[in-house]
Amino acid sequence: MEEANETKTGIKSVIGNTVTITDTDKFVKHLEKVSEQLSGDALELKIIECSLNPIHLACMDDEMRPNFKLIEIKNNIASATNGTIIVKIDLSKVGNLTPSQLKILDGKYIHMEVWKEIHKCDSLELDDSQIICNKNGINKIFEYSMPQGEFFKMENIILDIKEAGEEPKRIMCYDPKLISIIAKIFKCEHLHFSF
Repeated sequence: MEEANETKTGIKSVIGNTVTITDTDKFVKHLEKVSEQLSGDALELKIIECSLNPIHLACMDDEMRPNFKLIEIKNNIASATNGTIIVKIDLSKVGNLTPSQLKILDGKYIHMEVWKEIHKCDSLELDDSQIICNKNGINKIFEYSMPQGEFFKMENIILDIKEAGEEPKRIMCYDPKLISIIAKIFKCEHLHFSF
C-alpha cells in the first residue's frame, strides 16, 4: 500500500484478514466515506487489536530469583515486580482482551520475554496451553510459564510493608530509572505522586 494512501486512510497494510492501522481517527473517517459510497450494502468489519502495556519492564532478569521474570495474572490483574517496585495492571480496563480471553489468562504466568513479544502483537489468540501472537502476518506461538517453587504473593508483600509501620520522612528520593520504567509501562509523559 502506498504511503500517500496510508495518510488518507490510516491503514498501513492489509494481509489476509488482518488490517494494520496507523491512525485510528483517519481510519474511522475512511470507513464512514466507504460506507456512504456503498449506500446500503452491508459493511462488516472485524478489527482485533492488541494493546497491552509493557509490564515486562517491571520484571527483573535474575537467574538466582527466576520468579521475578514472571508476570502473574490473577482476577484480570497482571502483576510484575523487580523487588523494588510492584506494578499491577487491570487487563479488563486496558488493552482489548475479551472476557473469554481474560478467563483463559486467569491463574497463568507469562515470562517477561514472552510478554515483550506479545505486547507488540497485532492480534492474540489464547487457549489454555499457548499464546498465538500475530505480527505483520507472522504467527509466533508461546507457552505459559510455571513458577519455580512457590510463587510469592503480591498481596503479602504489600501487607508486610503496611504492618512494618511508617516513619515520618523529611526527605524522599525517587530513582529516575524506576520513574522512567513506570512512565514507559503506563505510556504517559506525566506522573503524579500523592501521599
